[in-house]
Amino acid sequence: MIFESGLYLEILVEFIGIYFGDSLLNCKVVVTLAGLSGFYMIYRLDGWEWYGNIDYWWVHAMTLLWLIFSFVLFVAEPWFLHAWFIRQAEAAPERTLAFATRFHQIMTLLSLIVVAAAIFGVHS
Repeated sequence: MIFESGLYLEILVEFIGIYFGDSLLNCKVVVTLAGLSGFYMIYRLDGWEWYGNIDYWWVHAMTLLWLIFSFVLFVAEPWFLHAWFIRQAEAAPERTLAFATRFHQIMTLLSLIVVAAAIFGVHS
């Protein structure tokens, strides 16, 4: 198991290097482009009334998911998340790695669910 072998510390150090390095900039660019493209589609299709109609719940879900990603990347990370993550990694690396892994798994699952819901919502 990864936690028993001591390999978790090496993986955590690698994760911190990747996440807080170029990968973070890439994530910020991709989230920004996703937001801009979503705004453009709503603007171009004149879909503002979709936010007031429960039949378009998938638009609300997509917007909420984008807001979560934006908050984490542009607000939480620079203000407190980076320092908190480093402190947690120094104090309990295995718990920090498990937390980071679980958070990314949950966000990936939510993203897949929202994308599937949007696909079915558009075609229903």
